Amino acid sequence: MVTTNILGDVVSNVVGDEAEVRVLMQPNADPHSFEISAQDGAMMRQADLIVTNGLGLEEGLQQHVDSARSEDVPLLVAGDVIEPLAYTEGESEGAPDPHFWTDPALVVDVVDELQKRVAAIDGIDPSAIETSTDAYQGELTELDATMAETFAAIPAGQRNLVTNHHVFGYLADRYDFRIIGAVIPGGTTPRLTQCLRSSRPRRSRRRSTGRHDLRGVLPAGPARPGPRRRRGHRRRRRRTLHRITHEPR
Repeated sequence: MVTTNILGDVVSNVVGDEAEVRVLMQPNADPHSFEISAQDGAMMRQADLIVTNGLGLEEGLQQHVDSARSEDVPLLVAGDVIEPLAYTEGESEGAPDPHFWTDPALVVDVVDELQKRVAAIDGIDPSAIETSTDAYQGELTELDATMAETFAAIPAGQRNLVTNHHVFGYLADRYDFRIIGAVIPGGTTPRLTQCLRSSRPRRSRRRSTGRHDLRGVLPAGPARPGPRRRRGHRRRRRRTLHRITHEPR
C-alpha cells in the first residue's frame, strides 16, 4: 500500500505483476491535506508493506500511518532513506523539504531500499523484483543524464527559476539552478533565495527582469482556469433589456 500517487508510480515499476499496489491518494489531490476513509485505514493495518513519503508531506494521513506502525505493519518511509534538504527561510524554516522526487538520483536511492523490502515479502519472487528494479533504475539514470544534458545548455548564470510553490528545491540542488521566487511562499531551501509576492503574479510570466534572467517558469501543479465568458455577452443582454424596457405598450 502506498500513500501518494508519485510513490505509487515508483512502487508499481518495482513490483510489476508480483503483487497488487494500492495507492491511497487520488490523482490531483493535495498530498498535504488529503484524507482517507475508515475502510482504507483498516486496510493499512493489514498491508504487507506501507510506503510513505514522510518528511511531513502526508499530514492528513499521519494518524493512520502511526496506527499501522503501532500494529507492527512493515513501513518504508522514503524520507528516511535520503538526506533531506532543510527549509532555511519562511514559515517552514528548519523543517525538511519533502519534495525529494524532483531529483532522479534520490529516487534511485529509494528504489534500492524498496527492492529489499518488497523482495522480503512472502510470495514475492525476488528475482523478478531484481529484474524490474534494474530496468527501472536504468530509466531513472537515463532521465538524470538527459536532464543534466538539457539543463547544461543554459549558461550557469542564467539558471534562474520561478515556480508557483516551493517544489523544486531538490531539482535546483541537483542541476545547479537558483530558485529566485515562488508565487505561493511556504519555505525555502538553500537554493531558494527570495519569494515573489502573490499579489504580483505577472512577474513570473516575464522572460527577463531587471535583476534576474528567467529562462523558464515551472508550474508545480495543473492550472485550473475558470469558465470563459463569451465576448459581447453582457452587451447583447443590455440591448435586449433596453428594448423590452422602452417598448411602447
